[in-house]
This record gives sequence, C-alpha cells and structure tokens, in this order.
Amino acid sequence: MKKLLAIFVAVSFVFGATTFANAADLIEADESFAMPNDVALGIHAAIFTEQETMQVASWLIDQRLTSNRLVDPTCDSLDDENCKSSILDYVAILPLCKDASDINCLSEVGAIQNDGTKIVGTFDKYFPSKAQNEFLGNSNYELPSGTSGALFTIPGITHKGGNSYFVTFTLKGNVSRASKTSSIGSFDARITPVQLQTAPRITGSCGSGTNCPDAGWALDPIVKEWGIQASGFDGEHSCVATSAIDLLCAQRFSFPADTRFYLKARLNLAPTGWLHGRIADPKLDIDSKSGITNISIEALPVRVPTVYKAFMWNDLPNDLKSQYNESTGGFKLGQSDAFTRQSGSMSQTDPMKRNYISQPKASARFGIEELKAWLPSVGDKANAVPSMWSVRTLREDEIDGANSCFKSGSKVTGIVTTNSTQYSAGPPSFDKSEGSLVYKVAAPHYASNGDVFKGSYNLVMRSDIARCIYGFTKAPIKAELSIVSADGVPQIATTVLGEKDGWVSLSAQNFEFSAPVIKAKLTQEAEPTPTPSATPKPISKAVTITCIKGKATKKVTAVKPKCPTGYKKK
Repeated sequence: MKKLLAIFVAVSFVFGATTFANAADLIEADESFAMPNDVALGIHAAIFTEQETMQVASWLIDQRLTSNRLVDPTCDSLDDENCKSSILDYVAILPLCKDASDINCLSEVGAIQNDGTKIVGTFDKYFPSKAQNEFLGNSNYELPSGTSGALFTIPGITHKGGNSYFVTFTLKGNVSRASKTSSIGSFDARITPVQLQTAPRITGSCGSGTNCPDAGWALDPIVKEWGIQASGFDGEHSCVATSAIDLLCAQRFSFPADTRFYLKARLNLAPTGWLHGRIADPKLDIDSKSGITNISIEALPVRVPTVYKAFMWNDLPNDLKSQYNESTGGFKLGQSDAFTRQSGSMSQTDPMKRNYISQPKASARFGIEELKAWLPSVGDKANAVPSMWSVRTLREDEIDGANSCFKSGSKVTGIVTTNSTQYSAGPPSFDKSEGSLVYKVAAPHYASNGDVFKGSYNLVMRSDIARCIYGFTKAPIKAELSIVSADGVPQIATTVLGEKDGWVSLSAQNFEFSAPVIKAKLTQEAEPTPTPSATPKPISKAVTITCIKGKATKKVTAVKPKCPTGYKKK
C-alpha cells in the first residue's frame, strides 16, 4: 500500500459560480490536526484517532490479479475482458437516485433544525467528477455501481466554510457469476461539512495533476506497480476527498450546533449485523419489502478526541517505557498497528535505530490500555477534537467473541455509538455474574481547549435480541444504566431509557473520562401467576323411583333415591 505526497503550484480556480478558497484562515485547527513529521531514528510515538474517517473509494477488482503488482486488477464492469474470475470483490460508493425506480443509490440527504424544521439537501456534483476506479453495476447480478462521493448544499445549514456537505454511502461485498448474486459484507455512511480548497502539496509527484491518482487502485508513477493509493498530507489540510486533476481538496469543517443530519438509501440487499456510529441520539429505520430495502439514519454529530505524542526512546517516562517491548517497539499487552517514517527501521531491535509510531484502531483489543498509558504524558488532554457523523457495520474481528444472540438473525441487530477515542470492540459484552451489558471507553479528560470533555453513549438494539440474552418473555423490559469511573466511583450522567416499536434504547450523556465503564442492566417483572378459580361442583339431578310392598306403592324422589325398609324398587 502506498501513499503519494507531492508538491504542486498553488492555484485558485473558479468553475461556474463556485469559488474555491485558498486561505489558511479557513481551516479549523480541530478539524485539521496535522501529526508532526517526527522522522528521526529513535522516535517512539503513538497516535490515537478515528481511522474510519480516512478517504474511501470505489472499485471492482479481480483478486486473482492482485498477486502480480505489475497488472491492473480493476474492472470497469462485469463485462470487462480483464476480469474473468467467478467471484469479484467490490467497494461501491453509491450514486444518487435519479428516480423512484432506481435501487442501490442515495435517495436523500438533509438536516433537521432544533425546532424540528426539516431541510432537504440539493445535489451539486460528484467529487472528484469521476472516481479513480469507477465501475458500472449490473442489476441482474444485484451489483451496485461505484462512483465518487457527492457534494450537497443544505440551504441555511451553514458551517464556517459554507453550506456544502460531502456524503458517501458505501457498500462492500462480492459478486458471483455462477449464482448471479451479490452480497453485502458491510456498509459505511458518512456526512462531512466541507469547502473545496486549493491545496498545493496534496496530490502526487506528477506535475500538472493530469496523471495523478485520486483515492483507489492506481499505478505508482515512480515504482510502476499497482496498489491502493491516496493523496498525501501537507501538514495543513484534512481532505475527506481530493480531485488531483483539479488540485482541489474537500477540506473538512465542524458541524453547526444543535442540528441533526440524515441520509436515506435504497438497496436491493438488506444490511445485517451490528452497527457502530460516531453519532449521538440515533434514529434508525430499515424497511424491507418486495426485495427493496429503504434505510434511513438520522442523528446528531459528535466530536472525538485525537491524541498524539512522541518521545525519543531514551526520554520515554519509565512507567510508559516499561509497557513496550524494547526489541520490537510493540505494546506488551498486545501489539497494535504501527508505521514508520524511516523505511526499513521497523525491524531494528535497537530502539535508537528505529522510528516507531503506534496507531491502534479505535476498537483495538488493547487500545484502551495503551491510551491510558499515554494520557499522563499529554496531561490527559487531546491534541484536537474533530467532529464526525458516520455509521458503519462492525468488522468481523470486532464481533468475534460476542454473545451469540448478537450474531443471530438476518437483520440489523442494533447500534452502539460513542464519542470516546478508544472503545471496546463489538457490541457490549454480557457479564453473567452481574446480569449487565458492559461497554468500556477511554478518552482524555480534557478537550484541546482545556475544557472537560463530556462523553456520550447510545445503545439501540432489537427487543428480541435483549430477550435472547436475558431469556425474557414478551413482557415489557426495564433498564438501568450506570457509569462507573476507573477508580470505581459511580458518575452522575443524564440517562434516557425505553422500549418502543421493537427496539430497546439506552442513552448516557455528559459523563467524564478518562476510562469509565458503562453498564446496562435490563430487567423484567415476572408475569403474575394467575390465581386458579374454584371449580364449581356440578348440580346433581334428582331421580324418582317407585317402591312397592304388597299392594302398597310409594314414590321416592332424591339424587340417590332408596326404597324404605320393607319396600322393593318396582
């Protein structure tokens, strides 16, 4: 995998009525944190940030061809002569729906103001105008088309860079020629406030930009090999997408306050599994009928702290140094993803000959413990707190070990959302001894401006999943939500609990970090045992018999009549 970093001449473009900014003062520090270029040998650093916000791209590839880096593995369509394998892999950023009959497309984007006013966004254009590996779908195989992300204008919903928003709804899966079907392995949806800006050093070392790759598979112009590439970094911008040929960057901005955002998509396959979101107070609606699935996601954006710190190995605080392997640089509890700014140095066993930057995923197994180890060295304070609105399917490695109830069924199981830097992978774990769903999070105590950073957490899951975990009946479910600090002291937080329309919802807001544990306990009152009613005795019917004694006769009427002494029944 390669990233290209290049130098271009700064140019200000005007296309039609749209002016592209070229001013550094139109960049917000929290939204464009530039990780220092710590290139020296001996550096040992760590970066904790939300990697799921990196640039996404469409492609349809023949995996058989990826083993030869000299060959283009991408396909324009299923009819591409280059792609003959029986199964092809795809990543598809969905195009805009043009009419009500279109499927596998983005149908609506908009915002909801604090007073409930709904404002529907207007599609402007795709950015870049054509995706690096754009491909044509095939409805006969349920294969979506893959395009670029879309720019929308949402009138009156203004951020510091204007009212433009970059939107992607991405499906990942494969298509089978034999069965003529496609599968959805995962999906990812994002909304980001942006402004198109000229960025002189972000696209590639190929002069005018005409041959520079945008995000996706491309031929490296230097080593002449194929791989997944993207624009580099200039230490100033944070681009959610770039257009190399135009030398433009979709620079991210923070969201306007007190505004909910939503998107809708129409699919021919229903997403399944457990979702994770960088959002708050989500409303999720998935409706599948006659082979068409309409999905709607509405939520508030959140801010997620980023933490970065670098030391020379010999200057590492002893408590921190003791938690890393001196010969490999890896975190002792479990080595996370890492990278280097000195090619070839990662294999060095001498830490002063190695440049090592640990980069755990936000849900890495030991990411919480690794972040906690670094927090004293940064004063328990974030370097930046960028804003986000994103929802995605949990990866397979995140769902491993989860309660079997969370894995059952062919529908979306639920969604968990948080604004913490690190969080426990997958859905909440179930503590049988306490009867609680447990979710661990970690973040700096302070935001980048020095204010106490307040946490948010939402858990929304299907009621039948909750009943599966606890063995509940169909009676109403009650819930208790508690926040316990790392020192065991309970926190006071705003909590909202409830069950409605087949979903159990739990929400906690305004709790403090660094590493609290969130516990949700679901209960259900026992259904009352019905008191058995007295069984009425049947009313016996009287019977009349005739008794005789010589010439004398008598009639006796009773339930069980008997003849008097000396008389015989006639």
